[in-house]
Amino acid sequence: MDSRLSKDQENAIEIVFEQNKGEVTAEQLLDIVKACGEDNPLYKVFEWDDTAAARQYRLSQARWILRASRVNFRPEGELETVQIRRTINLQASDEKMVYVRVEDALKSKEYVEQMKRQCENVLDSWFEKWRPLLGEKFVQEMLSERMKSPSANSPRSKTA
Repeated sequence: MDSRLSKDQENAIEIVFEQNKGEVTAEQLLDIVKACGEDNPLYKVFEWDDTAAARQYRLSQARWILRASRVNFRPEGELETVQIRRTINLQASDEKMVYVRVEDALKSKEYVEQMKRQCENVLDSWFEKWRPLLGEKFVQEMLSERMKSPSANSPRSKTA
C-alpha cells in the first residue's frame, strides 16, 4: 500500500471532517466509507475481505506485542539501568524486516548503522510534523530540555 493518499482520497477525508465539525474518530471514518461503498475514494484503501482483514489485524497485534515487550538495559558507560523496548525492527540480510533483540542488534555493525539511520529519519519526521505547528524555537527548546532531563514517563526513565 502506498503511504500517501491520492488527491481524491484527501478530498474525501476533508468532506468527512466538514460534515463532523472538524473532529472524526477512526470508527466514524470506517462507518462512513463502508456506507458509501465503492463510490468513496477511500474504499479501496480498506481491506474488505474479512479473512484477510482478520489476519492483518492479528499481525498488527503480533507487531504490538514485539514492540511492547520491555527489558532493563544499562547503556555503555552509565551506572543506572533504563527500561527500553526489547526489540527493534530492522532489515535482515535477506531484505526482510525482522524484530531483533536490542542486545543482539548492538553487536552488529550493520544493525547499528540501520538504527542510526532510523534515528535520523524519526527526528526528521518529528521536526517536519511539529516545527510548522508549534514553531522552531519551541521545538528546539523542548528537544534541548529532553536531552538534559528525560521526563519521568519516558522509556529512558530510570528503573527501580
